[in-house]
Amino acid sequence: PSRVQSSINIDAKVAENYVNEKALKYLKDGEVVIFVGGTGRPYFTTDTAATLYASEVGAEVILMGKNKVEGVYDSDPKLNPDAK
Repeated sequence: PSRVQSSINIDAKVAENYVNEKALKYLKDGEVVIFVGGTGRPYFTTDTAATLYASEVGAEVILMGKNKVEGVYDSDPKLNPDAK
């Protein structure tokens, strides 16, 4: 089983609102939790959200689907050729 949680309001048929306690319960019950919607705050990337949620739930790994990007960078590699 899986759950989708979002930091921004999305149709309940698509995702429920992110609540840390619920995410932890789902994970404890063996469910997969997919976090969407970034942080819900401007100027933060979805990479930032991924690391934030991973930290909050004690994740051991972060799995991200990226389009033409080789991983998590310290800045946008499309804008910064020196991104690491």
